[in-house]
Amino acid sequence: MEDLIVSVAFDRTDLEVGDAPRVIVTNDFDGDENLDLVVANFGGSEVSFLSGDGTGNFSNPIDISVGQNPVSLVTEDFDDDGESDLAVVNFADNNVSVLLGDESGNFDDPVNFPVNNFPGPLKVSDFNGDSLLDIAVVNFGGEGEFPDLGGDGVSILLGDGEGSFEPLPEIFFEDGAFDLTVGDFDEDGNEDIAVVNSFSDDISLLFGNGDGTFSDPTNLAAGDRPDGINSGDFNQDGNIDLAVANADTEDVSIYLGDGTGDFTRTDFPVSSLPVGIGVGDFDGDNIEDLAVANFLSDSASILLGDGSGNFDNRNDVGVGSGAIGVTTGDFNEDDRLDLVIANFGQDSSGNEISVLLNTGLLIKGTQDNDTLPGAAENDSIIGGRGNDSL
Repeated sequence: MEDLIVSVAFDRTDLEVGDAPRVIVTNDFDGDENLDLVVANFGGSEVSFLSGDGTGNFSNPIDISVGQNPVSLVTEDFDDDGESDLAVVNFADNNVSVLLGDESGNFDDPVNFPVNNFPGPLKVSDFNGDSLLDIAVVNFGGEGEFPDLGGDGVSILLGDGEGSFEPLPEIFFEDGAFDLTVGDFDEDGNEDIAVVNSFSDDISLLFGNGDGTFSDPTNLAAGDRPDGINSGDFNQDGNIDLAVANADTEDVSIYLGDGTGDFTRTDFPVSSLPVGIGVGDFDGDNIEDLAVANFLSDSASILLGDGSGNFDNRNDVGVGSGAIGVTTGDFNEDDRLDLVIANFGQDSSGNEISVLLNTGLLIKGTQDNDTLPGAAENDSIIGGRGNDSL
């Protein structure tokens, strides 16, 4: 083949949710063994619950009240009852709402835990070694107006296994903390944190001491305005690697970890203003791939990994306006990994998410997008102009 790439095709459906959806999580919240969705709607004071039916369709959204401007959320079992709970970050209220769930998709009233100024993304892990789930939240900081945001570090909330949390002293560094991921980067048995700093164009590594405290930051250079981060094992060496979306340089930086806390960086281009990153095996080759939400181009870049840490194989898929958040799951139970993108909106607030059902492999030309149906089910051949050939 010449001038052709093998990628993955998706069938898109847009669903209405609340105002300015930003982050999506998936789990079986109502006990029917199908994946559901919960969406944080930044433009209001609620999250939207959509029940999945296992065929890729979802119910109309049910609003669940939380705090003002929910900006991020995660799902875990915080009270160890076997049911899925929620933790929602409320940007304007400077707190985290924990909502304990039951087996039928209902949630208790939110219980709020304070964090620092203008909190953002959060992650869950066991930071103090007691086998209970804790929460880490990055705080954008500032004094009340968005242009003043400067970074207020990371808040750690230690869980008691019953759904309650105790805050530790703030980990402060004024670098524009914007997103985070967690893992044992130096393989000492303690969970660490990696924070992207949008204003200083770097990543801060906070190595855990095993008691909920962390080392002083170790910084790695990133691209221009890193906004999103995720982790995986991209070269299949058993060590945790990092993927960072650089909004202004329109690329993704892959940091291959060596298991000691050191990383080697390589950049791969995507589309305009990348922000959110999802990790998963979209083409079924048992190698981790990336899905990157591109805010200004209303697209998701699908980057297929080759197992050595390279992501040269890219295909852009259209989504809604202001793509910002990514989640993955097999929503129609066909053993292919699907995507859902939160569309925040650009000139005005959006109110939709894009459900992208994985329909299988495609062959795509590197120039234009003329489509020829493939002979096999759900496959297609997309030729470009010029000298593309099979």
